[in-house]
Order: sequence, then structure tokens, then C-alpha cells
Amino acid sequence: MPYALKLRVMKSLINIFLLSVSLFAQYPADSLFKDSNNNVMQKMFLYPITKWQRLSYNSDIIGCQYYPSCSHYGAKAIHSKGAIFGSIVTYDRIIRCNEAAKFNHDNMGGFYYSDGRLVDPVDYYP
Repeated sequence: MPYALKLRVMKSLINIFLLSVSLFAQYPADSLFKDSNNNVMQKMFLYPITKWQRLSYNSDIIGCQYYPSCSHYGAKAIHSKGAIFGSIVTYDRIIRCNEAAKFNHDNMGGFYYSDGRLVDPVDYYP
């Protein structure tokens, strides 16, 4: 078998392996997206979050200073509070995720997760 053909076959096998790993990887929003209790609107709002988590959870550059992460928070909010109110709560969280977050969190008497991230659960909202 010629070397170029072997190289192409090897690259194809590696690509198939990487694709299969990415298809079966579990991220926090995946289980919420697959929940049968979600209506179509919730699934429409959760779908982009599942795609974002595939990118952000595999990157060292993109990170969130909150626990749970903003994307996981958004998925939980949409799942538990509905598509519209959950989106509003998520937008509020994303706006708060900035350089001043630690200062504001400390002034409000916030808690910290074991890895140093700011704790801000969805349950804080009614």
C-alpha cells in the first residue's frame, strides 16, 4: 500500500474517531435538552446552549467566573422557569458576568465555590 494512501486512511480514521467522541460527549445542557418535559420553545432556546458548551468547555481561553457557568445557568433557568422568563434571568446573569462581578458579589455577601468561582445558583430567583 503506498504511503500517501496509508496517510489518507489514517487521517480519515482519526477524523471519524474525533467526530464520534464529540457526538457522544456529555455536557450539562445536553441532559436538560433531552428531557421529555421540555416543550418545543424550551428546546429551541436550549439548543444553542448545548452547541456553545461543546466549544467553551473544551477551551482554556473561554471560562466563566461563576458557578454554575453562565451557559449551564442559562440551561437550568430555561429548563426550570420556561423559555421566556428563563431567558430573561439568563441575560441578567450574562450582563453581571464582567470584571466588576467579584466586587459586586463581595458587597452582596456572596459565596465562593471550592475552585474560587462565584456561586450564583438559579434558585436565587423566585
